[in-house]
Amino acid sequence: MGWAAHIVVHHCHNEFKPRFKKTIVCEDCNVGEGAVKAILGLPKNFSFSPKEMRLFLKCQPHAGVAEKDLVRAKQAFKAATK
Repeated sequence: MGWAAHIVVHHCHNEFKPRFKKTIVCEDCNVGEGAVKAILGLPKNFSFSPKEMRLFLKCQPHAGVAEKDLVRAKQAFKAATK
């Protein structure tokens, strides 16, 4: 059947020093990114780029985010903030 997804504008929450331009991502990935940040206790003004999200979020058609790899997310955060 293929993929069907809602899309949203994803932006960097650090308005003073944005790490990437506004872009389109699927709503599931946007929600998954927020969940990972909350689980790891990351700063609210930090946003993962879509390229970084691909490292730790795995989605399935019609099932949303199927996997959140917290180890890889933490590694991506450390790399982005050094």
